[in-house]
Formats: sequence, structure tokens, C-alpha cells
Amino acid sequence: MAGASPRLGKEALINAIHSDEDLRYCPACLREDAEAAALTGQRAAFHLRERLAWRFRAVRLCPNYGIPLERIDRPDEDELVGALPEQLIAAGDGPGAGAQPNGIEAYIAGRLTRATGPQWLDDQPLGQAIRSAELLGTALAFEPHDAFEDLTGTERETATQCGWGFVSQADQELRQALRILEARAAAPRGPDKWPERRVFGNLLREAQDSTLKVPLWDVLHDHIAEMVG
Repeated sequence: MAGASPRLGKEALINAIHSDEDLRYCPACLREDAEAAALTGQRAAFHLRERLAWRFRAVRLCPNYGIPLERIDRPDEDELVGALPEQLIAAGDGPGAGAQPNGIEAYIAGRLTRATGPQWLDDQPLGQAIRSAELLGTALAFEPHDAFEDLTGTERETATQCGWGFVSQADQELRQALRILEARAAAPRGPDKWPERRVFGNLLREAQDSTLKVPLWDVLHDHIAEMVG
């Protein structure tokens, strides 16, 4: 197991993963690793594997068992081997019936196994699809100028699921989300030279700073052109 920044093919997943200070894990999966080691007579420490899915902020359940991931502070690299079995392989009964993943969790698990769909997101980097859901959901569920990173864990989950409900659909659903934000900000607030900044907040700022071709950014720029034109 390692704390290096993960990649999916050529894509760096920095914007979609937890801090390197966090080590999240599924005790049931690590127990499987330990059992596999026991069958070969080897030390469990050398068989423990950190699954890529555990690193994503949007993933709260183990894709294999459907049980909540647990968290500890990530040990230093030179402490990983030998320290993890005692810390992470929970004693006691195995997992019970697991919960069903939410929409974005199922999407991430699918992309990691090379599944396709939704079709209009197939060509988009996974990290950008997740980030789009985070930003749009924050604006919709909270305020356009709220930062996703400043939300609590529960609020982040709410924002991500809210945004995914629109991002996972075609561009017409994204346009509907932008119309909702525009309607919420429609009350007069005096002279407003840059109304799009007030309406879309951090969503617009990140779109302006991005050099990537992201469907949400294209829809946002088109919507703003219509709004201020």
C-alpha cells in the first residue's frame, strides 16, 4: 500500500482523491488479503493492497462489500509494511449485508473496471466528472461562493450527490441546473457589472481557470453568453 498520487491510465487523479494524510480502507478486503497470505505461509503485511477506489472523496462504501470505509492517519512509507496488519485487520465477525452504492460511487467503480456510460461522459476524464459534480452540487445545495473543501463530510456527500444528479445526465439537465442558479440569484442587488460571477461563483471561477475541455464548462460558457447577451 502506498500514498503516491494515484493515476488512471494517463490521468492524474489529484483533484478527486482524499488528502495523502488519510488512509481509508475496508477491513473485509484487508482480511481477504491476510487470508490469502496465510494460504501461502507468507506474512500478511506483504499482501495488503490499497484499492484505488478507496482513495476517492466521493466513495464512502467499499465497492466489493458495500460497508463503510474506515479511516486512520496514513503511516509513513517506511512504517507501512509490518504496521498495517495490527492496525487495520479488524478482529471479530466478517461484514454483514452491505449497502447499495449511490450513483457516483457506482460510476467510479465502473470506470475503474473499464465499464462505459453514461455515454456523454465516456470521453471525459474521471476526475473532471467528479469535480464537476462537486462544484455544481455545492452551488445548488449550498451557495455558489461556498468552497467544496470547506464543507463538512456530510455536506460534501450531499453536494456531490446533488451535483451528480445533473452531471450524469445530458447537457439539457446541466442547463436546467444553471437556470436554477440563475433564478435563485434573480433578485435585484443594485448595479451588477458582472452578474455571472454572482450567479455562478466558484463554478465560473474554476471554469475560467481550467485548460481542460469539460462538458460542464462548455454548457456554462454557452449559458452565460445567452444570459448576458
